Amino acid sequence: MGQLFSAENSEVVAPKKHRSAFLLLGFLLLFALICAALGAIILAGLWQGLSDLFSGFLRSISDSIREANGG
Repeated sequence: MGQLFSAENSEVVAPKKHRSAFLLLGFLLLFALICAALGAIILAGLWQGLSDLFSGFLRSISDSIREANGG
């Protein structure tokens, strides 16, 4: 299975199999965190772009109405 006690630094260490599984889990967690951050940045950019587009559209409509009313 694996050595649970290391005589070098006298502390309990995880067996090799489990250690590599935890390492893989850590990398997966890090990857998920990076993906979530990138996704949030992309969504924020899209949201800002759509917001600008929509406000510009509304401004153009209100300008058209103002001109039609002779303002």
